[in-house]
Amino acid sequence: MPFKTILRKLTKSIDGYGAILLDEEGEVVDMFSSEGGLELDVIGAHKGIILKMLERAVKDTESVHSIGISTEKMKLTISPIKEGYYVVVLSNEYTPLQRVIRETSRYLKELEEEMG
Repeated sequence: MPFKTILRKLTKSIDGYGAILLDEEGEVVDMFSSEGGLELDVIGAHKGIILKMLERAVKDTESVHSIGISTEKMKLTISPIKEGYYVVVLSNEYTPLQRVIRETSRYLKELEEEMG
């Protein structure tokens, strides 16, 4: 199953704005957006920088499973997959972060399988 199909299913499961699969350099591997005009590639690159900073901060203690960020108009999560890849998921401000994290976790398995 193509990455875009999995990202679409993840986005739809939370009634979200979109999801982005990024590599270790912050480059977009694939993405799905339910909102026109949303610059997911730019959002993804910036969130990749945040994830790397937080991973360095907790390097000696534990690994990062997910990071949730709330803003006035949206919520997003950043979750590492494997081999330096990660997924960024954007949802509306009313969707509970725990729901986004739970659904992302479900679909991470599908993304990992697709990666081989």
